[in-house]
Amino acid sequence: MNALAYSRAGVTESTSDPPGGRFDRDPKTGKLNVRISERASEVFDKAIGATYSRADYRDGVKLISKMMSRAGITSAHDASGVHEYLRGYQDTHDDADLSVRIYCFIHYSEIDRMLAAGIDTGFGDEWVRVGGMKMDADGSISERTAWLSRPYVGRPSDFGTQVMTEQEPYENGRKGT
Repeated sequence: MNALAYSRAGVTESTSDPPGGRFDRDPKTGKLNVRISERASEVFDKAIGATYSRADYRDGVKLISKMMSRAGITSAHDASGVHEYLRGYQDTHDDADLSVRIYCFIHYSEIDRMLAAGIDTGFGDEWVRVGGMKMDADGSISERTAWLSRPYVGRPSDFGTQVMTEQEPYENGRKGT
């Protein structure tokens, strides 16, 4: 277990799982086992408190764009974009350093902010374009966190992780219409 990370995030053995997330525990001892899933990562994001400048985002996009081009990649999708990423793509494009096309799905947590700024599906040009909104109602099958009607094999009480209520996708999906 990474005791320092848990300590900085305020997570102890008695900490309950956050809504939409899970601090995995050893099935025999019930003790934290280092693995976290879905929205449980948010407490660590807050504890890290990393801040990046506009130039940091631009420089990061420029570097990754060059790496993709060298590998023959001509376009990419950002499946969980936020305003800083979109601005980084646009700044890199404005500087003529963007060598791949970006199709950016906006993370649902950013949708109100984007709509208020006039950014909606289809915004952009052939190099940087906004697509749809990205929402996660549950986890992923590869991480064994997808929310299932039957428990996972070998885990009789584990049905996965519900990240949103059943109503939230409908409420978020109606925004901007």
